[in-house]
Amino acid sequence: MKKVLLLTFMLFFVSNNIFAQTVSMDETFGESGITMLPNTTGHILRFTYDLSGNIVAYGNNGFETYKYPTIIKTDANGILDQNFGTSGILSLGDIRTEFSDIKVTNENKILFVGGTSQLYIMQFKEDGSFDESFGNNGTIIVNIPGNLVGSVCIENDDFLLVGTWGNMNSISKYNYHGELDENFGENGTVYLDKNTLYEISPLSIHVLGDQSILIAGCTNNYFNAKIALYKLNQAGEVVTDFADNGLFEADLVWDYSSMCDEAILSVLEDNSGNLIITGFTSGSAPAKYFVGKLLSNGTIDGLFGENGYYFYESSDGFYPTNTMQYGGKYLTGCDDKIRCLNKNGTLDTNFHDNGLFVFENHFLHDMKLQGMDKIVLGGSDNGGSYGYCGNYILARLDMATNPLFHTATLSNLMVSDGELDPVFSSNIYNYTVNFVEAEEITITASPTNSNAIVNGTGTFTLEIGENSFAIQVIAEDEVTELCYKIVVNNLLGIAETETSLFKIYPNPTTGELTINSEQLTINTVEIFDVMGRKVHSFGFNVSSSTLQSSESDPEFNSELNFKPETVINISQLHAGIYFVKIKTDTSIKTLKLIKY
Repeated sequence: MKKVLLLTFMLFFVSNNIFAQTVSMDETFGESGITMLPNTTGHILRFTYDLSGNIVAYGNNGFETYKYPTIIKTDANGILDQNFGTSGILSLGDIRTEFSDIKVTNENKILFVGGTSQLYIMQFKEDGSFDESFGNNGTIIVNIPGNLVGSVCIENDDFLLVGTWGNMNSISKYNYHGELDENFGENGTVYLDKNTLYEISPLSIHVLGDQSILIAGCTNNYFNAKIALYKLNQAGEVVTDFADNGLFEADLVWDYSSMCDEAILSVLEDNSGNLIITGFTSGSAPAKYFVGKLLSNGTIDGLFGENGYYFYESSDGFYPTNTMQYGGKYLTGCDDKIRCLNKNGTLDTNFHDNGLFVFENHFLHDMKLQGMDKIVLGGSDNGGSYGYCGNYILARLDMATNPLFHTATLSNLMVSDGELDPVFSSNIYNYTVNFVEAEEITITASPTNSNAIVNGTGTFTLEIGENSFAIQVIAEDEVTELCYKIVVNNLLGIAETETSLFKIYPNPTTGELTINSEQLTINTVEIFDVMGRKVHSFGFNVSSSTLQSSESDPEFNSELNFKPETVINISQLHAGIYFVKIKTDTSIKTLKLIKY
């Protein structure tokens, strides 16, 4: 007869942390948390980290003209690398690169891709000098006839993607030598027109975890723009099971325009596979910005925010930065503010000052996690008006104000009708519980940080012998995790009404054990230790009244004639607790035995 083990874990996942998250400028970075870069005017638009942890960033000098792209390099703490370019700053000259990106290769070289009517692919050594082994002395130029570069994606190491506007909106796939992949779309290009009045503007491109390609921006015609996502596979074919035949559209505001007055500017694929979109609407004043959430299949998550979106306003008029995931939260930036959202799209009012961190007199354009508890920001200081900015800046925030943020331990772990061995301690992860004839058992677990997640709740059936159960704890950062293990040793018995049919004595015993059965004929007698391991076995041949050896377990078998009162010698067993399982044709009984 099988018994059921009921495991009921207490799950503590509270959206409002009892530990307020106060953010501060990291005084160990730059000068009082900020590095202001001399002889620069504009924004840091993108940055990344090289293989040594140094910060590599680029921006455009002259915010309105998008000319003179500049690369800068600092160490991990924002100190300019004097061996890079000219005192840490490298100007790429009089080229126009409105839409660009930067990455570090596996050889720790710096790759810059961007352009307008021409696409520039440039590669530099660690000191900022051109990598002469790449292209034509470090540079490859690709003409974009009749179109302008509208977005670039260099997230994949094997190919780059370029979105263009102009005669025909399109996505083209190149290798890093500037050669079109002719197996993609039509000879390397996918055209984004649905008909002559209706096409997709590619404002950003992303390669998802399954290597599919997601194009973000807007669809527009002569009457009204809509935010849009369009999904392709690596061959440039539409992924038809995404959204509506590959296309997600939503009309957030009636804008009376053929321009992209509402659009998605960036997409984050979070660690659950959801798509977190960031964008704006400007069809009415004041302009509104949004963070939205789609499931992986392209349907809006109506439980997030307000019908799938969190909206906010901004008076300064700059586009929002990217949205990043920090533990179980989402951080999104716009102008001089960072907002923290819960997973359900509500403002986390326990974050800093009622959900906001204000980066006074500075504008944000990019932000990334550095290590576990630092966030680096890229942008500019406030030059005074829209269309003009001051110097490039890098800054760093210290997020390590909640000491339990990375904690994945339990504060208690309890079982009913039994005791853990050893006694529970948060830094001990393996336990044993022994049961005989248990009807059910309840296990409760509480995390040290109430914002951590405890997994493993459920109802389980016990088998004879060893049963293993895992309690997983995921910290608030959603990265750190631990696993506690409980091994339940279970031996099944019969109802108490049959107890009088068998007797064993003396109990406790030092060596000899008498089994008395006046009413039933015994078929087998097995002895188990507390771990559920069989240590002795007897099998009786009823016709000869003699116990027979078992070839499968020869070392634990003896021979003796069966009688209503039979004596078994178990002196070879070590002192401890054992369970004697007696089986007849109609019943099974397990009795507890103590051996001195």
